[in-house]
Amino acid sequence: MAVLVVTCGSGSGKAAAIEVMDALLLGDPDARVETTRHEGVLVVQTSLDPLLAHSLLLSSLPRHIRRVVPIEQECGADFDSIADAALTATRRMSGRSFVVRCKTRGSVLDPDELERAVGQYLRQRTGLAVNLERPDLVIYVEVVDDFAGVVALPFSLPISMESVREDIVSSMRYISGRSV
Repeated sequence: MAVLVVTCGSGSGKAAAIEVMDALLLGDPDARVETTRHEGVLVVQTSLDPLLAHSLLLSSLPRHIRRVVPIEQECGADFDSIADAALTATRRMSGRSFVVRCKTRGSVLDPDELERAVGQYLRQRTGLAVNLERPDLVIYVEVVDDFAGVVALPFSLPISMESVREDIVSSMRYISGRSV
């Protein structure tokens, strides 16, 4: 089963769960959405490839979902496990630079410290450069209580609905500015 961490606005958990189920219904009618003890954080389990599920969710243009993070590597919520999972995920991708982005909920791990430490670990073991502005890869780390998930994605692949909406508006502006 693939896992995705989905976030939504406060009080939008039920509506976001319905959006998830609607978007995944044809591909996986048995997908499950679990609420967590953290407001606005859902964990989705699906038989679909996590990147396919991610694409289906974002392309459905949901109103209540804010972020969709497909999880490639599941691990314990401790530095060593997260660093090893990040290394495995990073080695599956090609690129010359990266950045680490962490969200922690219900954990003693500080997200800023975790980003720096995992980044240093990856830089030492891969030789990739850290690029905070336009990296080739973004390493996302999601920690929810004792669960941690990691994925390495191309910088150009959005995880937030805000980014998707910005891309649509930009495309519409481009199209409307062209002479036909």
